[in-house]
Amino acid sequence: MNFSDSEELRSILWPRVEKPLLKGYFGGVFNKEHNKFYAATLTKISEIDYDDFEYHHDLFHGYTSLFYDFKQAKNFITPDSWQSKSTRELIDEKVYTYFSVSFTGMFFEAEWFILKSLTFYGNQKDEIEVRDDIQKPCNNANFWHDCLFLPNAPLQHDVLGKTVTLRDIQFEEFKDSPYLVAILKQEKKEKINRAFANYCDEEFIKPFFEEIRITFPSEYTELCPLRINYPMIFPVHKKQVIFCALVADYQNKWRLRYYLLNMEDRQFYEWVYFKNDEHDFSFFYSDLIINNLKTISNWDEDDFLDSSCTMDDDFFWKEYVFRKENNSFLFLKLL
Repeated sequence: MNFSDSEELRSILWPRVEKPLLKGYFGGVFNKEHNKFYAATLTKISEIDYDDFEYHHDLFHGYTSLFYDFKQAKNFITPDSWQSKSTRELIDEKVYTYFSVSFTGMFFEAEWFILKSLTFYGNQKDEIEVRDDIQKPCNNANFWHDCLFLPNAPLQHDVLGKTVTLRDIQFEEFKDSPYLVAILKQEKKEKINRAFANYCDEEFIKPFFEEIRITFPSEYTELCPLRINYPMIFPVHKKQVIFCALVADYQNKWRLRYYLLNMEDRQFYEWVYFKNDEHDFSFFYSDLIINNLKTISNWDEDDFLDSSCTMDDDFFWKEYVFRKENNSFLFLKLL
């Protein structure tokens, strides 16, 4: 099915897509119901200043490359060893001669979700052949029933005669959405959560730990983050944040300790629901956190700690964090 440059498609794409990504737009196609579409651009690199596009292309999570000489894409260090050339090198050396941005769209929950992808093309095909390759997916009668437009089925494999399901924890909350929608929702949530976590780390958590070490020097002689920052647990509304650290005291005894920051009044508490053991050394402690959390929540794998997942179980917060007795918190100690 050949592309057409319809006003209907333009009315969807132009308000929703950054202008540089629409350079070289040559149309697209709808499905019969006009609730899905596929469209694309094609730009000849020699006719533009790539500096105007490089930033926008860097925001893609990688790209596809087709119809180029693999040998020309390598920097040989010795006859038997090599490194891949950078995208800029491949452009400057004219190994890549075209680029295309494709847009796969779906109308779902009263809005358009548009998945963008980037492809570079080499000089082994001319422009007509490249255009044909871009339009080729629409020639498949099953294209509109592709897995992108359906809920994602978990991968399964056989282990010693038993079927094991491979979990993708970040997508489980979107399991009923079409995979295209799930990809975009998860990506957006991850960006928001990481921005919030970075803000909390710099504005609140690091200053809190610095102050508490000054105030209680024998109780807090050393703190150990997990990976780069301290692990955080928060609901999607982000009104409160639990964070934790492996803490050493003056006897060099290490213990996992949890804290809570109320974002509304900026008050800090120690969360004392768990009674964790002491250790004689520091270590990578994600297992300790999950062993705690899985007893009171559905967070039962390490992957939850470095994901876009939020703790949206109201019972968890009400029963195990903010529970009160005689108008006082049972598991929160004011700091």
